[in-house]
Amino acid sequence: MRIACVYIPHFHVQIEFLRSPELKKRPAVIGGTPDERAAVIDCSDAAAGKGVCTGMPLRDAYHLCPEAAFLTFDKDLAEEALGKRYYYLLGAITLRMEPKGQGWSIWISRRP
Repeated sequence: MRIACVYIPHFHVQIEFLRSPELKKRPAVIGGTPDERAAVIDCSDAAAGKGVCTGMPLRDAYHLCPEAAFLTFDKDLAEEALGKRYYYLLGAITLRMEPKGQGWSIWISRRP
């Protein structure tokens, strides 16, 4: 059996950048607005450089990086983008795929 892992870093941020290319010029935080009692789902490299990390409260992320664009997580858009592009391509080379976690890691296994 062969196993591979495909990891797409900052997947949610990349999806938002595709939808709104002007966001590439500033830090981005995915998870909601700073006044919500929620956690950061993903953040751009620019926001991470200011200390923002996945799982921290949005309020804390705002204090570390107030210039960031705070965006709501769009699960449907993420699943649509992943399904249309990556699952189709990966499905051509494997018999079984298993999505793992919020980073959109995909384990691929194929029996010889």
